[in-house]
Amino acid sequence: MTCEELEQLDHPAGPATLDAVLERCSSSTRCVVDLKDPRPAWGGRVVDAIERHGVADRVVVQSFDRDALVRLRGRPALTYTTLYRRAESADIDIDAVPSFAAIGPWHVRVDADLVDRAHARGLAVHPWTVDGPAEAERLLALGVSCLITNRPDVVRAVTRPSGGRRLARASAACPAGRRGRRP
Repeated sequence: MTCEELEQLDHPAGPATLDAVLERCSSSTRCVVDLKDPRPAWGGRVVDAIERHGVADRVVVQSFDRDALVRLRGRPALTYTTLYRRAESADIDIDAVPSFAAIGPWHVRVDADLVDRAHARGLAVHPWTVDGPAEAERLLALGVSCLITNRPDVVRAVTRPSGGRRLARASAACPAGRRGRRP
């Protein structure tokens, strides 16, 4: 659908544009922009939108398509995370990871060895998609940098139990790691 077609939808839950989402980001809101099916023609437009809204310090750009992230080389300092599909997550060659800030393996495949190898290389670990409290606790105990989740309420309950005390840096979006690292 084109932007014009999206704007004409008569439904309160109609899809929002990236600009509309970025406009709503407060100075403390972090978010992840996931390039699902990145085409060279629009990858740069996504980064343009992030720059236009002045949220580069609070946004992680992630994708399963490492080539798409590499194409963004030379863009302003953004945090990039390369995601790994379930099968790929079983045997990540940390030494072959491009110069991104983080890796995003499937949460089931994250163990102490993977976290240690990633950290030794200066990479944060952003496992996806963590929706259960026991799994969130397991991963935080391993030292992951954040948790990608569909259930921020569940993750918040683990990271900020009674009284709002924050136990670990974990949220749906984790612009952590080495700022300014580019693919």
